[in-house]
Amino acid sequence: MAKKAIQETSKAGKWVKNILVWGFVLAGVLDLVTALIALPLGREANPIYLHGGLAIMVIAKIAILVTVPFLFSKAYGQFSSEFWCFLLVAAIFLATFFQLWGASTNIQGIQNKEFYESLPPVSVEVADTYYREEAKKRYVLPLATLVSIFLVYSFVRDDVNIKRRFK
Repeated sequence: MAKKAIQETSKAGKWVKNILVWGFVLAGVLDLVTALIALPLGREANPIYLHGGLAIMVIAKIAILVTVPFLFSKAYGQFSSEFWCFLLVAAIFLATFFQLWGASTNIQGIQNKEFYESLPPVSVEVADTYYREEAKKRYVLPLATLVSIFLVYSFVRDDVNIKRRFK
């Protein structure tokens, strides 16, 4: 009975893994496509684009969108501890939302083209600073918070009696 429940959990885990990986890839493709459409507005804040140009940004984005799912699939189920599994899942989950945020700002720029065209150009330094601050707020701080919560949980988990029921 318990073995069947573990197998069902394993199937659910595979679904979660696939949703996580494909969500990351689709969000990245959406971000890349909307960025390419919004580039003529001159408001792209991606540091790779600002310092390397369009070709480098496209190559880097495609490399990330291919490499991360490949590495995650290779590592999935072979983590040395729960912490590393949690960290990787949390990082990919937050990266997906960070990419969706980037795509949404690109879409906002596309929809409000006249407004953005009427604004003076933004310097590379200002755009770079903006991107770094947003990355801290939307990716680094949430990831640090999640890791902190997991570490606290790891320390108290042995003292908590969790009853699991398998059907």
